Amino acid sequence: MITLEQKREIAQACIDYATANGWVSDKTTGVNQMATFTKVNVMYVSHILRFDFTYKDSKTGENKEIAERWFRQLAECIGMKLQKEYWPHVDTPQYNAIDLELRESLATSATRVLICESGSGKTYTVDRFKKEFPNRVFVITCHRYDTVNDLIDKMAEAMGRTAEGKSIGRRLTILNVWLYTQGRFDGSKPVIIFDEAENLTLSTFQALKAMYDTINWSCAIVLIGTDQLINTMERLKNKNKQGMPQFYRRFKAGIRYITPMDRDFNVFLADKPFPVAFKNTIRSLCENYGELHDFLVPAMREADEMGVPFTERFFRMKYQLPIKD
Repeated sequence: MITLEQKREIAQACIDYATANGWVSDKTTGVNQMATFTKVNVMYVSHILRFDFTYKDSKTGENKEIAERWFRQLAECIGMKLQKEYWPHVDTPQYNAIDLELRESLATSATRVLICESGSGKTYTVDRFKKEFPNRVFVITCHRYDTVNDLIDKMAEAMGRTAEGKSIGRRLTILNVWLYTQGRFDGSKPVIIFDEAENLTLSTFQALKAMYDTINWSCAIVLIGTDQLINTMERLKNKNKQGMPQFYRRFKAGIRYITPMDRDFNVFLADKPFPVAFKNTIRSLCENYGELHDFLVPAMREADEMGVPFTERFFRMKYQLPIKD
């Protein structure tokens, strides 16, 4: 349940966020930009930024409360915490390395191919980076079954643009021109990030090569994925697939291998008041940071809700592990 006071805090935080990102000026209120960024209906955003938490139902004419889920979505998008935080931010070596590469890419419009282990926090890092630069960072999550048109649709949605046209070339050109234009002004050069890029296919690689040739040094292109991404790129290059040797050459200098994770998870567990045996149990179950989060956070939240201590016994009971005497 979100209280009235929390709604006011969310509204003020949204205003502050819009102001900090230059969305508020003499001629604009930041409503449209905030709605595009958060994917919350512009009417709701307009009311909330005026501290009016109701709207008029177009069918009945009645004033109704704006649903709580829209407040939660706004808060999540701008990085505002509404509940107890069970997984506070940690500057892991992987986070620091990925964040540094993203910042350098944004500043210089240089390409990057970041190779990270699964579960090392790459998507988490990208999400935080996007919240810091919402006007300049556009994130696309790749899927194995994405066609080139699917990828263009995702890029257009991320940029808040439309890319209409009968041909792939025409649609891609519309987005490329906009990115190129944005990149002509200092302090506004964008970066387009393709997360889970190991899912890219030959046709989508070819589309990215076409993008690179148009927006090079005006907009950075960053691919982030596991070692499967490099394996796929090298395999297609070695088979001399159309355009892949050229694609590989353009991105080769930007390849960076992110340091492997510490499987002892000391960066997360060192300050936890858990007995050594409990920490070792957790280590035996988890292979990466993502799994560590998925095991610990639900269990800690459930213990809080039940009003009981978070112990190894509770943890084992929740996950139906053998109970130690």
